[in-house]
Amino acid sequence: MYRHFKSITLLFLLLISCFGWSQKLISTEQKFHFGYLKETDGIQSHDFELVNTGSDTIKIKEVISSCNCTSSSIDSLTIAPQDTSKITLSYNPADQSGSFERKIIIKYSKDSLALKLEGAVFSKAFFNAKHFPHKWGEFQMKTKTVQLGHISAETSISQSFWIYNKDSISHTLQFINSNSPFTSDTVIKTIAAFSFESIQIYADVNDDMKKGYNTDTLNFRQDDSIDTKLTLAYTVTSSYANGSKGKLHIDTLLYRYGSQKKGTKVTKTFLLKNTGAEALFIESIQPECACVSYDLSNKKIKANNEVELKITFDSADRQGTQRKKIHIHTNSKKTPIVTIKFEGVIN
Repeated sequence: MYRHFKSITLLFLLLISCFGWSQKLISTEQKFHFGYLKETDGIQSHDFELVNTGSDTIKIKEVISSCNCTSSSIDSLTIAPQDTSKITLSYNPADQSGSFERKIIIKYSKDSLALKLEGAVFSKAFFNAKHFPHKWGEFQMKTKTVQLGHISAETSISQSFWIYNKDSISHTLQFINSNSPFTSDTVIKTIAAFSFESIQIYADVNDDMKKGYNTDTLNFRQDDSIDTKLTLAYTVTSSYANGSKGKLHIDTLLYRYGSQKKGTKVTKTFLLKNTGAEALFIESIQPECACVSYDLSNKKIKANNEVELKITFDSADRQGTQRKKIHIHTNSKKTPIVTIKFEGVIN
């Protein structure tokens, strides 16, 4: 399928050159994303196809990179009219950390062509056994629950999490099933002794999914005998393709209650106003902690009207600095999610 698409793309690019609609030297793709890498993964490479769409022979003068962590090799520095050449761009993740975007400039004649390599590198410090304290069958995890954040309906998501095999022998991991839209790429994967491995999670989100905060479970099997579950936490928002023209405005988004004694219940009333042209609805209110409760005077807010939202934080069994978020989900195109923050110190 991919080869067929590239062939169609190449044919299209060659045809439009006859009408002078493109540069002389182009590439069938402008950038490539390596995904998530470890510093120890070694040099990663990707091939780009260069096309001379002009009527004159092109001579490549030089290839310039924005970082010495990249290198290149090209099949031919001379490309005849309507002909192609392959350039291999490589990236070395050693001693790199964080997201990266490396630009490579191909200079020819009096013009140039820019290509990009993208991805993210996890530092050596990330891959430290002490950062994976939670036992998960034969493996260790950073956290017991994988947080997927906010997910918009009618979209596809892909996210990875890391596990650590602390054992002196290798173990296998196999995805079994789930009672949710989520699935995993782990058909059967072997994780070597004392090594880290990323597991990919996929999902197609639709408007039938419950809006607001949700948890789901994925079932895995380790070494053909140990069944383990993985908990996913996420918040689903509407697609809002046909959402309201209303707009939610809150008088303040951050409430600092200062220093309070343990056991105190802190209450604050917020004014929620619709400054848009249509009525909007509060679909759900999702505090990130069970210690936060709320009371909403009305879910429907007419245009240029307001309602009251009373938030209460129960500080029982809490101590030290507290930062709590309350996510308000609406059917508004402009303000689908508005977040209120409660902050203070419990003594």
